[in-house]
Amino acid sequence: MLSVVAERDRASLEAAIRKAAEGQGDIAPVEAALTGTPERWVNFFVSAVEDEERDSEAAIVYALDTTKQRELEQQFTQSQKMETVG
Repeated sequence: MLSVVAERDRASLEAAIRKAAEGQGDIAPVEAALTGTPERWVNFFVSAVEDEERDSEAAIVYALDTTKQRELEQQFTQSQKMETVG
């Protein structure tokens, strides 16, 4: 999974997975860019597996693609700048 995450964001995702493996709860989502072009963005959500349910897995990780949301936020910011200038 880490191989598809941009190198600059891997440490944050690794830290979140490590926290889950240690049994910590309330882990903040990790926003990361994926490798490749065009650039894509994902929010990773990491949860610890309960001790009694733990076999070989220590964490549950799921991802939501936020690329389009980021594009819309950038467009909105740009339009606000243009309104301020105009």
